[in-house]
Amino acid sequence: MDKTAVITGLLDVRRGRRAAPQHQQTGTTMVGGTLNTMADLRRSGFGRHLPRHGLKLLFWFAKNYIKFDYMGEMVARYNPNEGGFDFHPFQNRPEWDCSNVTTHISVISCNFLLPDNVHPYYIVGNLNPEESNCLPQYVRKDFTGDQDDSNMDRLIISLRPDGTVDNVYVTQHDDDGLSFDPDNTYRVTRGLLRDIRGLKLHKFLKQAGYSSRQPIIHMNDYEDILSYFEDFLRL
Repeated sequence: MDKTAVITGLLDVRRGRRAAPQHQQTGTTMVGGTLNTMADLRRSGFGRHLPRHGLKLLFWFAKNYIKFDYMGEMVARYNPNEGGFDFHPFQNRPEWDCSNVTTHISVISCNFLLPDNVHPYYIVGNLNPEESNCLPQYVRKDFTGDQDDSNMDRLIISLRPDGTVDNVYVTQHDDDGLSFDPDNTYRVTRGLLRDIRGLKLHKFLKQAGYSSRQPIIHMNDYEDILSYFEDFLRL
């Protein structure tokens, strides 16, 4: 067995990433799936371990940023164009090179993280800007200011001119910290957001599988991880 392959697979599991599909990638969107229930959210692994803040960000959004009108539509309580909580426009740029690079396993076309939409996208979750200080303390409390997992999660919405929220997505930064990970980008349904609104924070985190313990393996210590598993495989 290839030890490096085993170790890489273990690292991918720890990162919450799925193996890349070995087929031609077509279409214009790379959303990983739809979260309809708490079980779906738990299985997705989104924001599940300390110091990540994604689950708490999602809870705040469901409880405090939106409301449901008499028609069951999601309506934003605030105007994201005003920049509160550091909500700002999200440019749905291609996540891959558009040069149609051909490899032995796939043809990579010009794909976008989210579906093309007539309504603008807005993103929130970056804890660095001063405006994010308006987020609740429970969302921000584990933010370190370092290049670690404490600022990797984001929430994206599409908004109609009348303030109705069309779609809600959760995502996370890829390993490079610059782009977003399509395999860990999910649409969150209105039904799930309604369910979250009916929960207390501690109960929501428990049902979503949140762990208050940091992962044993840290992604920056690749050489140490490699050495550890090489020793393990010799046993």
